[in-house]
Amino acid sequence: MKKITILFACVFAQLYVCAQTVEFIEPRNVQSITAPEFQTFHVKDHIYMLYNMFDMHSPIMHDIQLDAYDAAMKPVGSYQIDKTLDPGDANIYEGIFALTDNLVMFKSGYTKGTGSTLKYYPFNVAGSRGTGTDLVTFPAEKAMNSGNFEVNVSEDGTKIAVLCELPHVKDSLEKTIVYVFDNNFKQLWKKEYTFPYESEKAPHNDVYVSNTGSVFDLKQIAVKKATDTYSAFTFLANGTVVERKIDLGTDGMITSYKAVGGTNGDIIFAGYYIQNKKVAVDPPNAIGTFYIKVSAVDGGMPYDKINVFAAHTNIKARYLFAYPDNSVVLVGDDELSSSTIRPGANATDPNAAYDYDYDNSNINAVKMGPDGTKAWEYIVTKDMKSRNDGGRFICFGASMMGTNLVLTYQDFYYKHDGKQHPTVDGYYGSWRADVIETVNADGGKAGEKLITDQRIGGQNGEYMFLPATQVTAADNTLFFISMRGLELVGTKVTL
Repeated sequence: MKKITILFACVFAQLYVCAQTVEFIEPRNVQSITAPEFQTFHVKDHIYMLYNMFDMHSPIMHDIQLDAYDAAMKPVGSYQIDKTLDPGDANIYEGIFALTDNLVMFKSGYTKGTGSTLKYYPFNVAGSRGTGTDLVTFPAEKAMNSGNFEVNVSEDGTKIAVLCELPHVKDSLEKTIVYVFDNNFKQLWKKEYTFPYESEKAPHNDVYVSNTGSVFDLKQIAVKKATDTYSAFTFLANGTVVERKIDLGTDGMITSYKAVGGTNGDIIFAGYYIQNKKVAVDPPNAIGTFYIKVSAVDGGMPYDKINVFAAHTNIKARYLFAYPDNSVVLVGDDELSSSTIRPGANATDPNAAYDYDYDNSNINAVKMGPDGTKAWEYIVTKDMKSRNDGGRFICFGASMMGTNLVLTYQDFYYKHDGKQHPTVDGYYGSWRADVIETVNADGGKAGEKLITDQRIGGQNGEYMFLPATQVTAADNTLFFISMRGLELVGTKVTL
């Protein structure tokens, strides 16, 4: 383990000179896929970092790497987990989730004579995957019409919800089966239900489950020659199913959203919406945020609120945090990406070489009160762009530290050193800075800290933070993954 203790002067008047400890934790895990996506899990005192790794030249083939860290944030294991090729495995990846005592992967598959089956694969504390066990099966006659599974786990890891989208039947209503299991995979209840909507070959259901075992389905309902509508369905343990229509104004369309548990097992959905996407020549900008709270007791929707705000370009929801009073902070950023064929490459060749450019600019944080009313909006403007790295360096991380929102991102150093610069080229224009910015519960800037050690970021930094891997491990402690070449390095920052 390498440890560096550095002192730096904070650059704004409201900040102070403070000590910071940065630890680079070995061993280092190596990866070579160019565009991973990151997800973090907590199981007891362990942290697991998941890398979804996609090969652009073969979109069907994609692997995942899972790294496990103990309570001291030291790595205890790293495994490549193939999603599709292990003999005897189900072939459709349904996700990895944290239960109370362990981490579990779900995969589904179809076999003639059996139909569609959902399997679960537990991991040990080091991140090694075990063998699969059948959990749910329903009949299906053809692989091309075998139905689908939607899986999710409650925030406390004690409940598992499975929504079975049964095979499409022409000129009939959409049918589903909903199961709830405990964290030992014991079935708690089951509900067969027919939606009051026509069966689709590709239905749109997003399933969630509360700590109390109520199941929620945010459903997008296709409407011919008109804008789709949305409903929140609640499945209760007593067999009751409640539908509540979602009001997104005139022709409102959800672009992206997140969900978080509220008090009493309720669920809160919040995200961004646009108008009339189907008839727009160009995709319109997001015009507002929405806040929906659904009761886990009776399926009621006490709050369904939209807030119009200044248009953003291609904004995408990344995080949603809830306070004890059911107010929330929704955090997203403007995401732009494009591809350009490399000079001399044949555009008709499926393996033609492309350059991928990424521009993740403004970070947007919006707080909505317990009734959904907008309380404040906080914007961070950053200007960095990247190429051929999946945007993983210019993305951002967010977590809660007490009542404060902690944002981590990379930006040009000259914007944060407190000096005046007439131009942005040359040294100040190219030197990266790792910025840790804190927002208080009232939407004010509580502070900004830079990591100025030459080994982190900068022009010739040995290590580069991946901000999207940010975890608040303890008070004043942040945990990240950094990179050095193709090496992935666990990194702890004590503020």
